[in-house]
Amino acid sequence: RTAALSMKYINGVKDLSDYSTYLLDMWGVMHNGSTPYDGVLQTVKEIRKAGKDIIILSNSSKRTDNAIKTLTKLGFDIEDFDQIITSGEIGFRMLCGDSSLQCSSWNVLTYLIAENRKKAFVFGSGDGDEEYCNKAGWTLSTIDDADLIIARGTFTLNDGSGNVISKKHDVDHYNEMLEITLKKAASKKIPMLVTNPDRVRPDEDLPPMPGAIGDA
Repeated sequence: RTAALSMKYINGVKDLSDYSTYLLDMWGVMHNGSTPYDGVLQTVKEIRKAGKDIIILSNSSKRTDNAIKTLTKLGFDIEDFDQIITSGEIGFRMLCGDSSLQCSSWNVLTYLIAENRKKAFVFGSGDGDEEYCNKAGWTLSTIDDADLIIARGTFTLNDGSGNVISKKHDVDHYNEMLEITLKKAASKKIPMLVTNPDRVRPDEDLPPMPGAIGDA
């Protein structure tokens, strides 16, 4: 028999005062995408005032500079955070071949970079997808020529031709091309880097996120 785990209920963050470091998510924890949750701004200030370290860990597919802009816009003081780490930033540094990353390397990606095979097809967010890839040294490509797939979002299909297929403009066409693209990718066994592993967004209808594309 497995012993039942007892759950400790707390009255608030004050009950966690013994800890020296706090790891915080952003979306759904600190804010809802447009406004901070009640008490969060003051709580962050109090944690900082107590001499604690605060590190943000987010599975956002966007880079750290985007997180900084968002948090600043919502009224947070960036100086209160020791580090802000997003999976999109880690993915970007992996695409750059950054050897200073303190995480395990992906041999597939290491090989592609070494062979200068840096053509990528992007499932995008519709916000800075091409810039994200180009700044990392990759060129956007059709699925037929791609060495890698980068899954940043579930709103656009972007092959760098300028003809971006958007779910917002035509959801039926987007879904049709998504299925065609995934079938081609599977048949060609093209590797995929998913920069946001969430399968659904915590909205009312649980819309899909890049992790769902990875599963497919």
